[in-house]
Amino acid sequence: MPLPDTLQTMLAAPRESIIEPLGAFLAAYIHPTDEAPGRVRRGLEEVLRSTSDAEWRAYIDYLAALGLDWGQQDAHPVGRAMTQALMEPLLAPDSRIEGVEHLEAALGRGRRVLIVGNHLSYVDPTAAWALMHRQGQGHLADRVTAVAGPKVYEGEPMRLMGASANHAIKVAQSSQVSAEGGLGPREIVAIARSSMKLAGELMDDGRVVLIYPEGTRSRTGALGPFLKAVGRWLTLDGVLLVPFGLQGTDRIYTLDDDRLRPTTVIGAYGPALDPSDFGRRDEVVAAARTAVQALLPEEMRGA
Repeated sequence: MPLPDTLQTMLAAPRESIIEPLGAFLAAYIHPTDEAPGRVRRGLEEVLRSTSDAEWRAYIDYLAALGLDWGQQDAHPVGRAMTQALMEPLLAPDSRIEGVEHLEAALGRGRRVLIVGNHLSYVDPTAAWALMHRQGQGHLADRVTAVAGPKVYEGEPMRLMGASANHAIKVAQSSQVSAEGGLGPREIVAIARSSMKLAGELMDDGRVVLIYPEGTRSRTGALGPFLKAVGRWLTLDGVLLVPFGLQGTDRIYTLDDDRLRPTTVIGAYGPALDPSDFGRRDEVVAAARTAVQALLPEEMRGA
């Protein structure tokens, strides 16, 4: 997607001259509470100072092309460094990811691994990635590749910067959620099939694919129904399903505010499910949803 005009003008200047202005520009997206905006600004400026001119220019070129095509969208090292500087002050000291041993156990079985999670906010994968790095589990976090809709690559600069920190597969949203502009149902299905093929190849290469079966962010914080079409993802050949429940990210990035706020974020992985243990595809979907529900507080479990 094209970069916003204000940001595009700023980034066109030499790197040395934009360190403080860009840090201030991005820190303005943090709600003015406590010390978070200042910490974010200082962290971003430190990343910019430690980045070479060549690395910075490569990142700008990368941002200009990010999300233009369907399919694989890999993270950028500069984007990851900047996003870590952004997220660290927003994640309260008691934030954590629990149950990582379940993810490690699934990976240890030599199978494809698909994480099945609830979806609260655009920062869901970024917050989980940052917390796992904080906990010394970056070697696992860096393998996660999220299935992401087009909206991830649209909007304000902060969202685009966050997208640059996560490996992703850009897919068209299911027709159960909405039809993309100019895309018919057959085209959406074709994109989905190529995306699933790509996901399988990435998992075979050691990636861990993360999918949000609700297909869109929850408007209430409660877990919504899983899309019927997600059944094909959850029954890919040789896959193990690792449930993941996340809470708190909707307080970082709310539905009606473009500014980010510090809060506590807690995530939890659960024991893996083997789709071959179930009969029909809809039974796999139901079991996966129940497993995610079990990792959430009662008020977030949905109907």
